[in-house]
This record gives sequence, C-alpha cells and structure tokens, in this order.
Amino acid sequence: DASYQLLDRTSIALLLPYNAQSGPLGDVNGIGDLIIGVSQDLQLKQGSGITLSLGARLATGDENKDPELPQRYQSGLGSNDVLFGLQYYMNSLYLGVGYQIAGGRNNNAITRLERGDDFLLRGGYKLAVNDFTFDPQLLIIKRVSKSSVLDHSSEEEEFLEVDDDQLQINFLLNTQYALSAQSSLF
Repeated sequence: DASYQLLDRTSIALLLPYNAQSGPLGDVNGIGDLIIGVSQDLQLKQGSGITLSLGARLATGDENKDPELPQRYQSGLGSNDVLFGLQYYMNSLYLGVGYQIAGGRNNNAITRLERGDDFLLRGGYKLAVNDFTFDPQLLIIKRVSKSSVLDHSSEEEEFLEVDDDQLQINFLLNTQYALSAQSSLF
C-alpha cells in the first residue's frame, strides 16, 4: 500500500494485497487484485471538507490459483472494476459512501462468477496519540445487484442468479506510526 501527494490536495494511491485463504476445502495464497485510485480533497471550512475518489480494481490476482477450489478461495476476483467514493470529514470524524461497478464475468474454472455491484458506507474517527494515529471504523458493504454463477446441471453454458443478500458489517481498527514527516508505517 502506498500513496503519493501529486498536488496540494490531490493524491494517488496503490494497493497490491497478498491474500491467504484457508478453509475446509483447502488453502490458497498469492498476489491479489491491484487497486489504484486518485483522490481530490475539497476543503469547505477550517477542519472540514469533502474528498472525491475515483479508482479501479485490476485483475492482477489469479482467480484460478487452485482450479479445483471455488472462487472464495482464490487470490483474485478476475474482473476489472470501477470504484467511486465520496467522504465528508469534520476534524477527526468522517463519513463516506462508495460504489463499486463490477467488471463482468471472470474465468474461474468452477463458478465463472459475475459479481453484482456493491454499495459501501463507512464511518470513523481518527485519534492521534504522540506518533501514533488510531482509526476505528465501521464499514458496511451491501450487494445492490444480482451475481450469477455457472449452472453445472445444464448441458449448455447457462448461468444461475445467486439469491443471496450479501450484507457485510465490519469493524476495522487502522493504526499508523509516523516514521518521519514524509513517511509512516500503517
């Protein structure tokens, strides 16, 4: 994960995860999907503003790392997605919304998954203590359109809609340590 300040209020970020999945069917690990984004901060008043973000998730991970395992075990999703975000902040408190446009059907050997789009809601508070910053967050992700997978019972190549609500509620705690004025450990 790295970010770079391009202009006074414009930054670019890059995230390349390494994923490890383990479950009753097996274990898989490897490089995940690259996420790249650009953000523009618009200050409204002293200590408050709006941040606009635009990005992409690029299919750099392998959706067939172990072809005998289903999609949820794989290192990548296998599609190129578009990401949008809007965040309002006031001093250390922030609230944001986001949307992910899923980029089509992947080539996973078992599922041939086509994910639906996702809506995201995030809220958090940044607390600075000496050289540390603590950032507890509540993150809610809701699938807003249907996903579909390969129908193995059909002789033709047909797909079934996944009838799953797929609501996630996550609690995150990000911690950052300032190494210098220009760099930090996250």
